[in-house]
Amino acid sequence: MTPEHLNIPTLQHEFEKYQTCFLLPTYNNASSIVHVIQQCLQQTTHVLVVNDGSTDDTLLKLEQLPIQLLTYPKNRGKGYAFTPGI
Repeated sequence: MTPEHLNIPTLQHEFEKYQTCFLLPTYNNASSIVHVIQQCLQQTTHVLVVNDGSTDDTLLKLEQLPIQLLTYPKNRGKGYAFTPGI
């Protein structure tokens, strides 16, 4: 049985109901960031990625994805990267 048949809300439904999103800070994660974002996009279209001054190909990969993207020109640290979501 599917969650709909059991009257169990899907995670995607819960994201929409509570108007939540994924907030992902990233720094030099070109090798893994696309996979992580693809997993998030399976749950919601509301994905905000903060590129925290990456010096590898992270930014190039992020620009190809259907996400909201904020990029800092230099690395400011994880705590600072989370501030747009607060």
